[in-house]
Amino acid sequence: MRRFWTTEEDRVIRWHYRSRSAREVQEILAGRGFERSVGSVHWRARVLGVRHGETTGTVALIDVHPQGSKANVTAIRRAAEDGVLRRCVGMGGYRVPVEWADAYAREVGDMLEAERRARSWLKTADVAEAMGIDRSLVLKAAVGDATRRVQGVLGPVRRVRGYHHARAWYWHPADVAVAVMRYRGLRRAA
Repeated sequence: MRRFWTTEEDRVIRWHYRSRSAREVQEILAGRGFERSVGSVHWRARVLGVRHGETTGTVALIDVHPQGSKANVTAIRRAAEDGVLRRCVGMGGYRVPVEWADAYAREVGDMLEAERRARSWLKTADVAEAMGIDRSLVLKAAVGDATRRVQGVLGPVRRVRGYHHARAWYWHPADVAVAVMRYRGLRRAA
């Protein structure tokens, strides 16, 4: 067996050892024509200062796209196509570099914002202005924590959470028009 490690072997260990088992790294090395034992892979990783499970500069993919399994599968496929997907055993599943995650989140957010504009969904501030109430009441209604009157009117309105900002909500315009009429009727009756 060879005594010296090549830079290519070191590169494989630096990239894969953090997210894979030593046996998997040994198999990757064998696939590239390098004969190393599992123990030698562990030893070389220690010499290089690479720790198993270390995920510096990465983020869990579920944190990038938490909106459900279908959207998360899309993100997994995209990360795999871009060659940045890393599987981390016991570290939250799949991980991707922070830079990729930021770019992907911006891209998805821009796509959703364009779709919202195309469908003319209303922002929370627009709903508050139309109803003549404070924006905070509309936000409370979005999460089910408003007064009975506001919750009763805005509860059935279709809405979606914004992607860029967790407190951003978009409201269906036809439902908001009905809610505004109902709310005005309740205010007149009171």
